[in-house]
Amino acid sequence: GRQLWLEGIGTLERSLGVPRGHVGCGGILKANGRAPRRIVTLAGEVGLSRRRHRCGACGAEVVPLDALLGLEPRAQHTTGVRERALFLVTELSYAKTARTLDELRSIGVSHGQLHAWVKEEGALIEADVVARTEAVLGAHPERGSTGRMPGDVWVSADGTMVNDRRSGTHMEVKLGLVFTGTERIGKHRRALTDRHLVGATGSWTTFAERFTAACAALGVYEAERILFVSDGAAAIRWSRERSFPDAIELLDWYHLSEQLRFGVGRQHEEVLSTALGAAMPGDVDALLAILRSHARAVERDDPEQALRCRGVIGYVTNNRRGI
Repeated sequence: GRQLWLEGIGTLERSLGVPRGHVGCGGILKANGRAPRRIVTLAGEVGLSRRRHRCGACGAEVVPLDALLGLEPRAQHTTGVRERALFLVTELSYAKTARTLDELRSIGVSHGQLHAWVKEEGALIEADVVARTEAVLGAHPERGSTGRMPGDVWVSADGTMVNDRRSGTHMEVKLGLVFTGTERIGKHRRALTDRHLVGATGSWTTFAERFTAACAALGVYEAERILFVSDGAAAIRWSRERSFPDAIELLDWYHLSEQLRFGVGRQHEEVLSTALGAAMPGDVDALLAILRSHARAVERDDPEQALRCRGVIGYVTNNRRGI
């Protein structure tokens, strides 16, 4: 692999010809011998001897082969190596990524180097997201129609707490999912496909703006129907009201049933069964009546359970539309 790499590099360099003028200042370039350089490729570490030229006007050094290959100054690893390392980092820890690269490709990448690459790539992604959001929601928006999207688009949003090593505390990561396709996986079942993901660690306002911009670029707002699924949290309802006011809101069954178990109490099996039976077809009025009656019934003997039940009454009331 290394031999093929070197032969390919030699062919590329010979095809470049001799540069005449420096694009920076227009000065004349003169040959300045060859310069060695070692880089780490997917085939392992290779040594290069590249032609270099010096500008007679400004003294800048030009290495045509580096420019052709996209090799940044002092960078020791090719883009291919960095791409695969960053892919592994999204699936594994930094330490496991370093060990995996060494085991599979004999590529030596340190824990600190991985951190540096993630920081660099993260800054590029952040700048791209900000630019795309500004293009849709900024002072001079570009909102050209992407064409009517047939069928349904499924949208979901959620937040999850993760450890912030820098501060030693936790931070909330906001995630938005968009599924623009489906496929049949059984006689009566379909799977959602064509997933797109938007994430943010800032405020819910920032997340809502970025999610809106991403959905606009995907053509989500041109769909026949948008179905918005969530756990009914206040911040997510706020985001849906602003970004997807016309969507069909759906409170997911898992969180609703868990809230009912929490509010009714697992020891009250008969009441819980009745509440779940009212919730399944979306009969909110019946469900609220059951919960209010239960809160009154347990008030004297179990005031804490009554308090939890009233909290769930508020949750059901706020999520009436989704239920």
